[in-house]
Order: sequence, then structure tokens, then C-alpha cells
Amino acid sequence: MFTFLFLFLIKSNNSSKFKKQYPLSIQTNFENYNFTLRWNVDWKEQKINFALSFPHSTPYETVMIGFSDHGEYEKVDYCMLSRYSLYDGFIDNNLNLVPDIQQDCDNFTNINNEIYFFERKFVTCDPRDYAMDTGQSQFLIALFHSDGFFNLNDAIDKKFLYAIILDENNYENEKTKHSDDVSVVFYGADNTIISNDTTSYKCFIKRIDDEILSKKHHIIEFRGFVTKGNEHIVHHMEVFLCIGSTIKDNMEYEGSCHPKKRPKKSSSCSKVIGAWAFGATPFQYPDEAGSSFGGEGYPAYLMVEIHYNNEKNESGVSDSSGILITYTDKLRKFDAGIMELGLIYSDANSIPPKQKSFPLTGYCVPECSQYLPTHGIYVFATQLHAHLTGKKLFTSHFRNGVKIGEINRANHYSPHWQVIKKLKKPIHVRKGDYLSTTCVYDTSDKENFVYGGYGIEDEMCVNYIHYYPESVIEVCKSAINNDTLEDFFIEHIPTLEKNNDLTINQKYQKLPINEEINENLQELYAVSNLNIHCLGHDGKYIGNDKSFWENVKKPRTKKGGIFAKTISDYECLTINT
Repeated sequence: MFTFLFLFLIKSNNSSKFKKQYPLSIQTNFENYNFTLRWNVDWKEQKINFALSFPHSTPYETVMIGFSDHGEYEKVDYCMLSRYSLYDGFIDNNLNLVPDIQQDCDNFTNINNEIYFFERKFVTCDPRDYAMDTGQSQFLIALFHSDGFFNLNDAIDKKFLYAIILDENNYENEKTKHSDDVSVVFYGADNTIISNDTTSYKCFIKRIDDEILSKKHHIIEFRGFVTKGNEHIVHHMEVFLCIGSTIKDNMEYEGSCHPKKRPKKSSSCSKVIGAWAFGATPFQYPDEAGSSFGGEGYPAYLMVEIHYNNEKNESGVSDSSGILITYTDKLRKFDAGIMELGLIYSDANSIPPKQKSFPLTGYCVPECSQYLPTHGIYVFATQLHAHLTGKKLFTSHFRNGVKIGEINRANHYSPHWQVIKKLKKPIHVRKGDYLSTTCVYDTSDKENFVYGGYGIEDEMCVNYIHYYPESVIEVCKSAINNDTLEDFFIEHIPTLEKNNDLTINQKYQKLPINEEINENLQELYAVSNLNIHCLGHDGKYIGNDKSFWENVKKPRTKKGGIFAKTISDYECLTINT
């Protein structure tokens, strides 16, 4: 009876009831197999209920569902599912498949060789197992012809997929629902040719339609559109308003994003109104807020910046990717904004080579947050961003020197899937609070410093927070104070003289590479005064002149430092690092 009812549930109404019962999913296409893994989260029992679509007609006998800490094959924790069995194992350093002593993939059920069910606890305290959390996770899916295999290289096919396993609030499979009073507009590339350079940025300055400019609207959703076949090249996109631009300006442009190559007036294109990165789903604003769009005094031009990551250096690739903006003239209660937190885009904070976990932190200091609205702001979504060596990213929230929570955390960060995470409940940030954004990098395979910068081979540490009501602050970021860094270089580079003409990048290249330098540099980053970017929508400093913001004291914690109510790593072992 159970089998009949479940098969009826799955096959009826295009499986809508089944999808509601198992609302989260990852999907991909292998040859001859449309892979779909669905699940739901049982918060009371602290477990995940998985359902795998694995029809008998599929030409594979076994599926590995693996959980990777940071996107490597080694040490992957997996549930290995065949037609009539399930076991828990791990991948060793030689890619051998090894069963766990403690089996934690439970309650295996096969429904008519069509759907396979199993369970997994959030945390098992097995040092070979992956601890589930509310950040993004990296799945390793591998297919095998039979169950007589002993190494990952025996797999017929395999690939990494990405999702938030413990999704606290919204389900990606729900369709976007809008009333009839909305419109959609596209801004972006139009058959542009992508550079064959590994990293390139292309900017497109577009005039906003007269219909939009005629009165105030609210943006209620934006989504990325990527030209089919270019998914592996289009890395991320941002939309900036060109502050002060009018319909009389002639600013239409397509070309390099370098400030010296763009039209002079485009320096005003600095206010972020939308962002998308690889893997991001459509972003919807909460019912009480929308981003201002059009109306009296609204800028007449906007700029779309597209970051292309052309690792294969392909030539002649045409692209028409961009951002689709959904907007309405039915205004919501609050205007929403986007603020950049983290490290300033510069090589001042750079990462030594051969480091397994090297942290850098950028601050939104109280001196800047005092310019928030009287009653503060409410953060409702957040997007963490780093490049290839970023492994863990998180933003902490401090009040009166005490850590009171976190805005977002990604312990298994991947640059290949940078999701805008909607928060279960908006976080209230008050005037005078400070926010610290920390990125932990792994440069184990690097021979030289990894510099802060724009290129994919450089590094960033950013959190784009979406909030309401809108404030005057566009950017609230930091870097180490320049004079302090210069003193460090002079102390540790014997041939370096004061008032030299070398760039920061060149000075890092002259530093000796050894453990003592690494430890000294880490201390320097952790305790030194800061160069602050507290910038408005026009890209200018807020409240004070530049000299004030170039030497601000790093915020300090009080009452014994930072305390977290978590189980000790030594009490409950996991593969998570």
C-alpha cells in the first residue's frame, strides 16, 4: 500500500506534491541520466531526508552522493547508493573508496526501483563525516556501472554541484509570483566579443528608458541572464547607477571598465543597484521594500559591469549576458539599498604563499556606521564574495565592542557558486555598530604572494548586504593603514629606502618568504590602524575629508573578547576545516 501511494504521489500532478514534501534539490544532466536529488530538513530531529530519482532504466548501477569540505576529491564524505544497498564511506588521499567504521547513511528505502530514500544526521561526530550547516555546500556526484569498484577513478562520470543543504527560509524551486502591474527590462551586453584574456571586465553604459524615468518605481526582483554556452566564462555582473547623469548627457558606451579608458563622466557610475554571480538564483525583495528606480532627479544612465573568466582563452566568443530587472510603480513601504563591506580593492592586504588558512578582515567601523539612519537599518540578504583561494567567509556583528551575532557565514565557500542568501529574519544594525568581514585563504599551492585586486588570480573579501531603509553609505570597507605597511616593508627589506617609488605589489615581491615574516604580517594586519573607505553613492568620502579616514583605529572587542556558544572541535569531530 505504501509503495502504491508513494508512486501515485510522485507521478501525479507532475510530482507537485512530492516536490512540496521534498522542496530542496540539485539537478544536472549526465549522459543518459537526468540526475535529481531532492531533500527536506527535519529541524526537530536534526536530520535530512533525501530522495533520489534513480529509474531502473538508467544505465548505471551505483550513485555516489558526496559532501566535500572545499571542493577537493580527497576526504570527501559520501553515501554510496546501489539498487539494493547503501553505505557510508570516505575518499582517501589516493582516491580509494573506504567504508566508514560508523555507518551514518540510514533508513534506506527502495520504492519500485524508481525512487530511493535515505537519511543523514546534521552532525555525526565521526571524524570522517561532513557536518551540515546553513552555508553553501559542495556535492560530489559520481556514477558507476556496478558495485565492484574501489577507486574514484572507476567512476563513469562525476561532477561537483552546489546548494544550501540546511536552507532556513526559502526554497529555490518555488516559482516567482508577481502581480500584473510589473514590467521587466534588460541591461547588458549585445553580441559583444569576449576578450581571450583569462580575466577581463567589460562595461556597458545604457540610457534608462523614458517610461521608467517619468516617475518613481521600485525594483522588486533582479536575475542574471547568461548567454547559453557562456556559463563557464561569465563570472559575475554588477549594475551601477551613474549619479548626476541627465538625459542631456551622451554617455552610451561599450568597452573596457578601466577608468582611464571609459568616458570621463562615467566616474559617477558608482552606486550598486544589482549584482549577480555564477550560481545565483533570481533575487526577490521582501514585500516591505524595493529599490528606487526612476522619478524626478533619478540618474538617466546606468552601467553594467561584466567580469569574464576565460580560463581556456577562447577567441571570438559572442556574448549577450546581462541583468533582467523586474519593477513596479506600486511603491512599497521602504527604499532598499546595497552596501559593500569587507576589504578595499587593493594589494595593501595580500596573502603569503604556502598558507593553509590565512585570515584577512575588513571593517565597517563605528565612525562610518554613525551615518546610518536614526533607527538603523535592517539587513535582509547578503552575498559573500572572494576569488580562487577563499575558503571560509563570514561577517560578524558587534555592538559596544561585543559580538552579538553574524550576518552570514560560508564555511565551504566556492567561487563557482556565489549565492545571494536571504536571511530568515532581518538583522537590525544600529548607528555605531561595527561589522567585520573575515576571509580565510588557502595558498598552499602558491609560490608567491596572492595580491588583493580585481583579477581572478588576485583576491577579494567582500560582503554585499541588502537592507532597508536606504542610507547615504554605499561602501564601508577597510585596508591596513598605508604608513604602517610602509614601515613594515622598510623594516623587513634591507635594501628598501624611505620615499621609494616602488608599488605595494613590488614591495611584497621583495619580502623574504619565511614563517617569521608570515607571522609578523598576520599580526600587523590584525592590530594596525586602518585606511577606511566610508563612501557615499557618489563615490566620495562621507562626513570627513580623506585624511581623517586614512588612519582610523581598529575596533576592539570588550569583555574578554569574542565568545561563541559552539561545541568544541575536539568534542565532536568532523572533516570540516
